[in-house]
Amino acid sequence: MYMFVYGTLKSGFGNNRLLQTSEFIGDATTDRPYLLTDCGFPFASETGNKLLPVMGEVYRVDDPTAQQRIDGLEGHPNFYERKQVPVTMTASGVQIPGCWMYLVPEQTAGRYGLCPITKGHFKWRHQVDTGAPAHEHLLQ
Repeated sequence: MYMFVYGTLKSGFGNNRLLQTSEFIGDATTDRPYLLTDCGFPFASETGNKLLPVMGEVYRVDDPTAQQRIDGLEGHPNFYERKQVPVTMTASGVQIPGCWMYLVPEQTAGRYGLCPITKGHFKWRHQVDTGAPAHEHLLQ
């Protein structure tokens, strides 16, 4: 399965360790706009003001154990819901029509103080240095 990640699962963040058995495909952007917010951790919602395409990374996740751990981290299906969305790869322009993305339902998003991320991609002051080459989203 292809998975689009936009927050702490991206390379350079601590939760990326859950994707260590997965293949990094590349940077991508959602074809649809979402509300991307930061309330101490990032989440995307299909409703709200300031909807923008979200920038992130795509991984091929074939390991069922990795998928279960990521679902656990994201609280799927009780907090985030994993849904299939279309994304477009940044470098090649190739579209992946059924990429899994974790989204927060409107009723859950409404419980948190929202701080919109206005440029469509999440950067965090606590990124870890893995020694790996930086991807273009970290250079913006």
